[in-house]
Amino acid sequence: MSNIKRFYIKIISLVSILCLVPVISFADDTSNSEEQVQTNFTIKPEFSESQVDKSNNYYDINLDPGQSENLKLVLKNLIDKEIELGVTVHTAFTNVNGVVEYGKDAKTPDSSLKYSIKDLVECPSTVKLGPNETRTIELKITMPNEKIEGILAGGVKVEEVNEESNNKENTKDNGISIENKFAYIVGIVASNERSTIEPIMDLVDVFPNQLNYRNVISAQIQNSAPTYVNNLKVEATIKKEGESKILYSEEKENMQMAPNSSFDFPISLNGNRFEPGTYTAHVKATSGENTWEWEKKFTIDKEIAKNYNKQDVTIDNSINWLLIGAILLILVLLILLICLYVKYNKNKNKKI
Repeated sequence: MSNIKRFYIKIISLVSILCLVPVISFADDTSNSEEQVQTNFTIKPEFSESQVDKSNNYYDINLDPGQSENLKLVLKNLIDKEIELGVTVHTAFTNVNGVVEYGKDAKTPDSSLKYSIKDLVECPSTVKLGPNETRTIELKITMPNEKIEGILAGGVKVEEVNEESNNKENTKDNGISIENKFAYIVGIVASNERSTIEPIMDLVDVFPNQLNYRNVISAQIQNSAPTYVNNLKVEATIKKEGESKILYSEEKENMQMAPNSSFDFPISLNGNRFEPGTYTAHVKATSGENTWEWEKKFTIDKEIAKNYNKQDVTIDNSINWLLIGAILLILVLLILLICLYVKYNKNKNKKI
């Protein structure tokens, strides 16, 4: 075997080995710790005659159309100096986890919501309590003049306005500042009468989305009736249009929906990239004896997929220098092989 042929075999072997080298990526794992801090105050609701069930720990009232009532709330300062409390009222909505929220407002109220608890209750925005002081404040609720079916739901939230510095944790190493804020929330459920109303459920939309900087497909489920949906179970699958293979699936139970609310049920892509195209979502929801099933087509746009894929923290969008280096080395070796082959042919022709 000639020296040139031996050289070719060595080069080809080297290229083959380089093609088999695995590309290794590293993930940064950061854990957070929480520190519990005691609050400086307590609250306790006092119930009136209109309270439906006094064993409940929230306001559960039945009033006539247009009727007003003052709901009493006892605030107690537990420390030896003055504190200032902020009081806010919110309308109940359903969050992305299928949990009813009473202590803040939805970014966008549901289109089926006609009357909002937030607009029906008047209360002081701030209350100052002296050292160890106990005070009762009133929340005036006025029902709509029109008779309503079902229930209105919300909550009153009380939190300290100027929380002490020991409720703040600053992490200088990574430049992150964490502030722990604590609040008490008391639910408010109001009605004219307690007739039984069945939920009205619908699948409003299906679209690509992100949750905590991770790609998901969101199925927007709506309860347009003024009643709670309890023990809700949702099963969802995603397929490419015209295909039978299930690409992604999600199942969750023991959820609850607030009256006249909707939420975006997330279907995880499990770290995969969005691929542009048309897909079909099949969603089934059950609550007690009620079952709803929907099928909906949706499209993932190329530009939207590209933007979400860049933002997904589970997808490595950094430049892979190891892979680039390996490719460049292979190209250099191939060029070298070509040059040697040309030179060998020239020398061979000269000898003829």
